[in-house]
Amino acid sequence: GELARIAIFDVAGRCVRDLYSGVCQDSAVELNWDGNDSEGQQLSSGGYFVRVESGGESIVKRVVLIK
Repeated sequence: GELARIAIFDVAGRCVRDLYSGVCQDSAVELNWDGNDSEGQQLSSGGYFVRVESGGESIVKRVVLIK
């Protein structure tokens, strides 16, 4: 497997939550984000970015948190 990191960033570019960091054994990984930050506090509704890093590549996608 390859090392992978999946993290959530706010619009200011601050990492608000690390969802996964480790070795991926499969080509597909399913994760659920509960809308909380790293300290367990509920984040505000709005736009965030998910960054996936694996195999020397980085992909960023915009997501919207709706409560």
